[in-house]
Amino acid sequence: MSSWDSGLAYQAVLRAFVDGDPLDQAGGPLDVRAVVAGIRTEAKDGFLLEEVPWDRFPEGVSVRENAQHREAATKLGRVWERIGFEPFQCGVHILDCHLQRTQDLLAERREEFNAQCRAWQAQHRP
Repeated sequence: MSSWDSGLAYQAVLRAFVDGDPLDQAGGPLDVRAVVAGIRTEAKDGFLLEEVPWDRFPEGVSVRENAQHREAATKLGRVWERIGFEPFQCGVHILDCHLQRTQDLLAERREEFNAQCRAWQAQHRP
């Protein structure tokens, strides 16, 4: 046995998931929901939610739906911020309509979009 597999944490995971039923871990320190909740949002940005076997966890379907909703709300918030909206609270963004900055940012995003369209068309033309 090497040093990493003789550790207490490793032994606990081995007993829980290899020797036992993963469903018995619901609500405990090895519950995937508790583990994931402790990970910083930035670290989870590349996490593929659709690849998690949610049906193996109690209430997994509702947990997946909540995670997908939070992910979508976060992405939408980033879009609003890119065109000048400021985060307010609870997913609400506000805009000062008297600012020229918003039109400038929107024009920049349109130009980025047009450039991406041109690049895509150049790659996909016969």
